[in-house]
Amino acid sequence: MALDSVDLDTLLMVVRQRSFGRAASALLVSQPTVSERIARLERCVGAELFVRGPRGVALTQAGDRLLPMASRIVGLMEEAVEAVQAADQPPPFRVGVHSTFAYRAVPLVVSALASPTRGVRVRDAHS
Repeated sequence: MALDSVDLDTLLMVVRQRSFGRAASALLVSQPTVSERIARLERCVGAELFVRGPRGVALTQAGDRLLPMASRIVGLMEEAVEAVQAADQPPPFRVGVHSTFAYRAVPLVVSALASPTRGVRVRDAHS
């Protein structure tokens, strides 16, 4: 069974929201749909990815190992689509900034780049 990008997106949202229900709301799907996507992903990788507790869900050790790769895979898939769609566009302009300074630097950079002819996309990513 192959990894599914929708299942990986779901994994990332559950991690962000710390809840299957909140992830479902954010993804605009039902909670059983989120549960099924995670179950399908767990069958695919052969390991349980989450433990459920009174304060929501937490990643298992297997989930911790999968998380950085899932983030990279989803990011690469997004970049692939952008690369094809932007073939006639100027190359992307990327700015790396430490989170300590991001709240000051990002608005300055975005306002300097924003123009009707150039799309601006801000993405928070870890190294």
